[in-house]
Amino acid sequence: MKTGSKAKLIKNITDGLSRPLTELTVKSLLADTRKLLELLGAAQTYRTLKFYCDWVLHTKMNKKFAADLLRRFDEVWDKRIGSKIPMPADFEKTLGYQIGFYGFEQELSTFLGKHGIVLPWHGFRDKWLPFEIAYCSIVEDSWLKYSDKTRPLKHINGARVRTYRMTEGPERQDYAPSDYLPLGIEWAFMLDDEPVFVLTITFPSASLVERERQSKKPT
Repeated sequence: MKTGSKAKLIKNITDGLSRPLTELTVKSLLADTRKLLELLGAAQTYRTLKFYCDWVLHTKMNKKFAADLLRRFDEVWDKRIGSKIPMPADFEKTLGYQIGFYGFEQELSTFLGKHGIVLPWHGFRDKWLPFEIAYCSIVEDSWLKYSDKTRPLKHINGARVRTYRMTEGPERQDYAPSDYLPLGIEWAFMLDDEPVFVLTITFPSASLVERERQSKKPT
């Protein structure tokens, strides 16, 4: 292992975390994180993290992780519309680990933490928001593209992600403004330029989490 290279990357990442979270700093942070993953041979252990690091560096993503994710959705969607088999109850939860930023952020925190790098916003859901906004701004015009012609999909050939305001959808009007963070993440699974299915991920506010925690306490 090149100790000097490792030390330099750790310093670069640490220095980057002291700067405001802009598109440029987030892209640089993840580029250095990707280099550290590869230097330490940890890319297979942190596959979700590696995927997100790759995505900020490419205008189109058609690598294996992206293909597996798209194939997995296509199979579940095919069962739903072809055989009327409902989506698994935990589908959004399990897929959410990969696309809802939870898995990405968990692996980023864990991997960097093992090398003495503490994310200043770790443990604070609302403080992740500037990071997520910057990240989505980088990749929102970058498709996940499915290009495996030996195993074609039936219903989709790509996906894209964006941030959206909670006030955009009519279904959000039932929520109090303070119950959720003002921005959510929207994934659209696409066939060419048309959305086939849209999955939204919302983030509860600290006040809602505390209210729900209090409601579950035994009386």
